[in-house]
Amino acid sequence: MELSQKDRDRIYAEESAKLQIQNKFKEEEKAKKRKKYWYIILGVFAFIVIANLFSDSGTQSKDSLRTNAYTMAKHFIKEQLTSPASADFASMSESNISTKDGVTFTISSYVDSQNSFGAVIRTNFVVKIRYIESTNKWRLEDISTY
Repeated sequence: MELSQKDRDRIYAEESAKLQIQNKFKEEEKAKKRKKYWYIILGVFAFIVIANLFSDSGTQSKDSLRTNAYTMAKHFIKEQLTSPASADFASMSESNISTKDGVTFTISSYVDSQNSFGAVIRTNFVVKIRYIESTNKWRLEDISTY
C-alpha cells in the first residue's frame, strides 16, 4: 500500500511538530537545570557572605590581642638590646599585662640578656603599645627600661 503525497506530507508535518515539541521540552529542561544550578551557586555565595559577616576573623579576640601585645612588647625591647639573640624574656604569665580600653596595653616584665661585656643582666621594662585595628598594626607609645 502506497501512501499518497498528501499523507506523506501530513505524516512529515506531524513528525516535525513532534520533534519540535521534544526539542522545546529538552531546552526547557536544560533551562530549569541551569536555573537550579544558579540558585545553588547563589545560595552558597550568600552563605559564605553571611558566615563572614558573623565571624570575627577580621577582629582579634581579647586573648589573642593580649598575646600579640606581649609579643610586640618583646619585639620593641629586643630592638634596644645589645645582644637580642641572647634575650630570655619572662613568660607571659610572669608579666603584668593591663589594658583599660582593649586596644592600648601596658606590659611590665623583664628580660635577661648579655650586655656588651658578655655578662647576663636582668633588665626590667614597661612598654605601652596601641593596636590600630584599621591597619592591623601595633604602635609603640612609650618604652622604659630600668
